[in-house]
Amino acid sequence: MIEFQSGSILSLLVFAIVMIMTPGPNNVMFMNSGAIYGLRKTVPHILGVSLGSPMVLFAVATGGTILFKIKYVEGILGFIGSLYLLYLAYKVATSQPPEGTVRSSKPITFLESAGFQWVNPKIWSQYIVVLGVYIGGVDNYLSEVLFAALIFAAIGIPNAIIWTTFGMFLSKFLKNKRSFRIFSITMAVILVISVLPLLINKGLD
Repeated sequence: MIEFQSGSILSLLVFAIVMIMTPGPNNVMFMNSGAIYGLRKTVPHILGVSLGSPMVLFAVATGGTILFKIKYVEGILGFIGSLYLLYLAYKVATSQPPEGTVRSSKPITFLESAGFQWVNPKIWSQYIVVLGVYIGGVDNYLSEVLFAALIFAAIGIPNAIIWTTFGMFLSKFLKNKRSFRIFSITMAVILVISVLPLLINKGLD
């Protein structure tokens, strides 16, 4: 029988909803992709996050947290994450409207979005909390980790569709190159800002 340390699956559910649905790097990129490419072309991006995120949970659950006790590992991960985040922000800032004369930009791929989860500090932070607060005794450890992963996936996919659809709604206001450029640069800045506090906190620890 599955029992979580906090005593209630509802508590984990609320935590998952708050962590997944609040603005963060993934949601900002979903919204940007929806505005530019629409829902269909954003599906690989959504699937990449949906698969990559639970894999991080399993990595943390099987001893990944031990890595953070090794000197410089956390700093190295933060540095790699920062570089990858800047790369994704660059892709967002330089994206082109589908109807434009220039079609050099492409949606974020499955591998890019899945890979980003491994260096996304928000993902690591949320799963460390899950394991430290919600997962119960060793008898049901793996089943509880699997159940937690399913909860995050069950909320994550509809959430991704919602943010992507919101981006599609915003696309109605991006009819000219100037407004589209302002939107793209704004999304890139928000993407960096959304994770900056976590990176700063890691650097101050």
